[in-house]
Order: sequence, then structure tokens, then C-alpha cells
Amino acid sequence: MSCNWPDDFEISPNVTYGSFEPIGEVCPATYIRPDPGGSMMPWLPTLILLFFHLPACIIRAVRWESAQYLALGLALLGVALTIQAYLIVLILEKHDERRDWVPRRKGDLPVRRGGEVLWDAVVKAWRQTRQKMAQNLLPGRKSGRDPVGDDTEIEMDDRRDSILGDDQHANGQNVNDLEAQNAQPVADPPANPVPARHPDDENVNADPDIEAAVAVADNNNNEVEEEDNPHPDALRYAFVALIAAILLLALLTLQIYALYASITGLHKKDLKVNWCSPSFRDFALAVSTGNCQHYPVLPSSSNGIGCIALPGTQQTDWLRGTAIALTVALFCQTADWVLMMCTNSESRWRGVKFQRPWLTMAAGVIVLVVLIYAGRVNANELPEGVTRTVWIYRKEESSALGRVCKGELDPPGLRGTMIGYMDGLFQSWGGVYDGH
Repeated sequence: MSCNWPDDFEISPNVTYGSFEPIGEVCPATYIRPDPGGSMMPWLPTLILLFFHLPACIIRAVRWESAQYLALGLALLGVALTIQAYLIVLILEKHDERRDWVPRRKGDLPVRRGGEVLWDAVVKAWRQTRQKMAQNLLPGRKSGRDPVGDDTEIEMDDRRDSILGDDQHANGQNVNDLEAQNAQPVADPPANPVPARHPDDENVNADPDIEAAVAVADNNNNEVEEEDNPHPDALRYAFVALIAAILLLALLTLQIYALYASITGLHKKDLKVNWCSPSFRDFALAVSTGNCQHYPVLPSSSNGIGCIALPGTQQTDWLRGTAIALTVALFCQTADWVLMMCTNSESRWRGVKFQRPWLTMAAGVIVLVVLIYAGRVNANELPEGVTRTVWIYRKEESSALGRVCKGELDPPGLRGTMIGYMDGLFQSWGGVYDGH
């Protein structure tokens, strides 16, 4: 023990420094990791999210239709994980172990990533639904006729009367003119009417005006038949639009709440986070570091370990990054939504289609890359306030003197960060997760 504390220095309540033997022991080297209330996203799950996010971006940029269901699936996964992660806050509050920054950390990553995958799905699904179901929803379609069909029919009747009048009256005057003049009788029909043209007869010279009128009539008949039979995918598109709208509202709610909570957490002073180790057990009362900082051992929500409260430097940096990233994400999503609503599928800029969530896709990739780097660095570094060499003070209640052992602490690594994160994510499952 390198710290020259007086014998009456209090190691823990009612236990002084003089209650420990001066002979030191050597503890096995082990790791120190954040408690579930202070764990952050490990770099490996973030890398897996990036592997899903990149193909989704590529598919949405190249093949719009194929990406809609993938985008909805990723958004649903993000909402489910975020809500599941927020349940840990209720548990920590129940056990008085809540850390002010927990909701921001547990909920911000899936929200930031999941929010950007929905903008294009909502816009596209709504447009598809509007196109496929227009014949059943617009006024005037109930009778199988377009709302402007009456004007079209009048125009066709006038065109037909004009065409037929030219063929039936050799003197070039129609029936209305003859009735108005009331001077001469109506001309007799031609003695040799033109026979109907057979479809395979190519030698007959048909009037192009008549053929145009017949083509328009056939086209209208086909439209009436299509309106009488709704598109088979109309219900599917409506369901997709409904699910997309629900997920969009859920993601926006989580994003806004995460932004508010992260900003609130930044105003907290002296933020503390529990860091735990298997060495902080077996009647451990306190831990001192190489620079003589002293920390009492606290119980952990996980089994088989003890914890010490250290300055939450990493978590404060995370809160600051969360607030900045969410602000930028909301701006990018809004800009992409406006751009997609004001353009169509044929709008291009230098050969690149406009109607894509370019800003949110790029921001999502950047955020995931930054998270992977930060997670890799945090996993290989000890937290601020602790040194690699520590002294652990242990004392049984029945013993008159306690003992001190010298131990070595390693960074959490991927294993330590995964344990802390998974314990926090699934702690609300109770016995299903921990087996008790």
C-alpha cells in the first residue's frame, strides 16, 4: 500500500485504515467494465448494423421498390430495440440505480439509424396507395366512370355526330341546319352504304377520324373495366402505408425524447457511472488507485461483481455527441422529406435521381462509422479515475483485521462491453434472461 493514510482514515463506514493488516496479497488480474446502467453500444453490434444499413442504402438508390420492405423491417427492429432498452430505466429507478444519462444512451442509436430508413418508405408507400386505390376513393368513380367522364362523353358525341354527318349527307349540311331553314326535306340515306370493315381486310381505306373515335371509345371501356376491378395490390399498399406511418410516429417520438433527455443530461454536474469488476467482491469494502483515490465498493445489478462510482467522462461525451447527431439527423430527415415530396421518380441532377433520402442515408453511415471507432477506443481504455494497479480492501464481519490485496485491472474489451450492454438491454426479461 503506497498511500500514507493515518490509521483513523475511514475506508468504509465504521471501518478505518488501521483495521487492515499491512501484509499485502496479490489478487488475480481481471477486467473492469461498465454497469448495465452505464454501458454503451459495443462496436461489434454497431458493425453488424452497418452491414445491414449499407445494402439498404444501395438498394434504395438503385431499386426503389425492393427497398421498401427492408426499410420497414429495419425500422421495426430499431423501434423494438429502443423500447426494450428504455425498460431498463424503469428497473434502475425502482432500485435507485438510475444514471441520468441512461435513457439517452440506450435509446439514441436505434432511433438515429431507424429514423432515416422510414422517410422514403412512407412517401413511396403513400404514393403507391394513392395511385392504386384512386378509382375506389375519388368522387364519381362509384358508377365506374371518371369524374370528368361526362365532359369527355359530350365531346365524343359531338365528334361522332360530325363524322357521321359528313358520311350521311352528300350536300354537306347536317340535320340541324335543314330543320332551321325548313326549306328542303332531309336527304335520303345513300343507296349503297359502306360495308363494315373486316379486321383482316387491309385493302379497305377507313376514315382516320372514325378509327380515332373508336380507339378512344375502346380505351374508355377498358378504363371502366379496370375501375370496376380494384388493383389486387391496393390492400397491400394501404397496409404498408399504415405500418410506415405508425413506425414513423414512433421513431419521431423516440428521437425527440432522446434529444430532450440528452440535453437535460448535459446540465447535470458531477455525473457518476458505476464500473464493476469480479475483483470487487469477496467482502470487498473499498478500492484505492495508484494515485491514492479512494472509492467505496457498491453492489451491482449484475450477479457476482462489485462496483465503484467513477466520473462519467465517456458518458458525458456520448451525451454531447447524441445531442449533436440527433439535431443533424432531424434536419436531414426534414430536408429529405421536403425534397422527396417536391420531386418525382424522374427528377434527376447530373444523372442522379432526386427522389431518394440522400442526406439521411449518408448521415446514417457516418454515425455508424463514428460509433464503431468510439466503441473500439472505449473498449480498450480504462475509464477516467482508475489506474491499472489498484488495492482492494477486504474484511469479513467476524474478523478483527481485514486484508488488502494488490490487483491489476484490464480494460473491458469487447467481452466486457457486451456483457454490460446485454445485461442492460435484457434485464427487464427477468428470469427468462438470467435464469432466476
